Amino acid sequence: MTDNPTSSYFEAFFKPRGIALIGASANPHKWGFRVLTNMVAGGYQGLICPVNPKGGTLLGLQVYPSLKAIPNSVNLAVITIPAPLVPQALEDCAVKGIRSIVVISSGFSETGPEGRGLETTINRIARNRGLHFIGPNTMGIFSAESKLHALMPPLQPLTGKVSYVSQSGNVGVQMLAWGKERGVGFSKFVSSGNEGDLQCEDYLEYFSEDPETKILLAYIEGLENGRRFLDMARKATRTKPLILFKSGKSEAGTKAALSHSGALAGQYRLYQAAFQQAGVIEAETSDNLLDYTAAFLHYPLPKGNKIAILTRGGGWGVIAADACREWGLELAPLSERLIQKLDKVLPVYWSRGNPLDMAATLNTDAFPICLEEVIKEETVDGIIALGVEFGKRTSQMVERLREMNLLGGIEIGKAPDEHRDIQLIMELMAVHQKPIVMVSGLSTFTKSYASAQRKTVLFPTPERAARAMGKLWLYSRYLQRQEQS
Repeated sequence: MTDNPTSSYFEAFFKPRGIALIGASANPHKWGFRVLTNMVAGGYQGLICPVNPKGGTLLGLQVYPSLKAIPNSVNLAVITIPAPLVPQALEDCAVKGIRSIVVISSGFSETGPEGRGLETTINRIARNRGLHFIGPNTMGIFSAESKLHALMPPLQPLTGKVSYVSQSGNVGVQMLAWGKERGVGFSKFVSSGNEGDLQCEDYLEYFSEDPETKILLAYIEGLENGRRFLDMARKATRTKPLILFKSGKSEAGTKAALSHSGALAGQYRLYQAAFQQAGVIEAETSDNLLDYTAAFLHYPLPKGNKIAILTRGGGWGVIAADACREWGLELAPLSERLIQKLDKVLPVYWSRGNPLDMAATLNTDAFPICLEEVIKEETVDGIIALGVEFGKRTSQMVERLREMNLLGGIEIGKAPDEHRDIQLIMELMAVHQKPIVMVSGLSTFTKSYASAQRKTVLFPTPERAARAMGKLWLYSRYLQRQEQS
C-alpha cells in the first residue's frame, strides 16, 4: 500500500502510540471490561485511556468521562458501546484527531435492514471526516510488535511471521489458539467483521508490504471487489505465499455467510478460478489452513514434484503413494548407486523401490543413513518421512520391562533419542534446501518441534503430509512460471 493513503492509518492500528477504549466498563460481563483486560494483560506499553462517563479508575488506569477529556495524544480508538451510539463516537474521534478506529460493537448489517442503515451512516461519517475503521462487528486486532491484544477473548497467541485477516471473529481467534500447538506464530491479526470501511484486500495489501510478515493468511466468506482482490493477490504472491480458506461454497453456506457478517459469498467456482490465476494457496478445510501455513513456515520449497517416501512398513508407504498422486506429486526412481548404498544397512528383503520400505529393520542407524543418502539424489526433490519419533516407543517398552524385573541378564542398548532424527532432518533441509516432510509415529495431531536453533512441524498422517508437500510444489511451480513469463 505504498501509494495508498490508507497505509498511514494501518500504522496506527498495529503500532499505536496510545489507545482510547470507548465503552470501558467495570462489569466483567461486558466487552468493555474484557477487551481492556486483554490489552493490559497482553503487555501493551503505550498509553491506554479507558473512556466512560462515570470516570474513576479501572485496572489501575484513570478513566476519562469523554474523549475530549483525554489530555494526552492517542491515535487509535477501540469502540465497544451499543451500535446506536457509534455514529456520535466516530464524530468525537474526528474532533479529537483520532483517524484509526476499531468498531467491536455489533448490531449493524449482519442484523437486517435497520442495522444496514446504521452501517451506512457510520460509513458516510467516516468518508466525510477522513476516518478509517475496522469492523463493525469485529473481535478485534492483535499486533506482536506492539504487544497489542485488543481482542474480545483472552488469548496470548504465539508470535511469529504470519499475518492473518479473518472475516469471522470466531474462526480467526480459534486459529490463533491452534497456532501454538502447530508452531504457527503470528505477527498481526485482524477480525475484519462486516468490512463497512476497510476490506479484506486492504489488510492483505498492507501485510504483503510489511517486513515483519513472511506469510499471508486469510479466511473469507465473500468479496465486494473481486477484481481488486485478484490484482492484489497477484502482486502479493510474487514475494509471499497467500494461504486462504473460502467458506460459503454451498447454497446453505452462502445464506449463512450473509446472516453472519453480511458478506455476499458468490459462486465458489469463480473464486477457485481466480485463486488459481493469482497463485493463491487454497485450503480445502479449516484444518488444512494451519497445516499448510506450518509447512510454508518450516519447509523449503521443492524445485520439482519428484518425491521419495521413506517408511518403516509397507502399508503406510502405499497410503502415502496414493496421497502423493492425488496432490500432483510423482514418485522418484531410485538410482543403482542408492540401492547399493542401502543394501549395506537394510535387510535383504527391503523394497528396493519407491516407497522405500525399510522392512521394519531393527537397525536404529538405518533411518538416518537412508535419509542422508536419499536427499543427495538429484532426481529427488523432496522426501516424505514416515514413522519419525519411532524410537520413543522402544524406550518406553524397555523401561516397562525393567520396572517389571523381567529382563534378567539381557542387555538392551539404549535406544537413540527420539529427537535425533528430527534434528538430523532439519540439518539436512538446511544443507540441501529440499523439504523432508515428517509424519510422526506417535502423534494424532499436527504439532511443532523446536530445538535450540531451528523449528519444524510434524504431521499425524501421510495424507496430510502429502497435501502439505503438494501445496509447497504448487506454489514453487507458480513462482517458476512467473520468472519465465
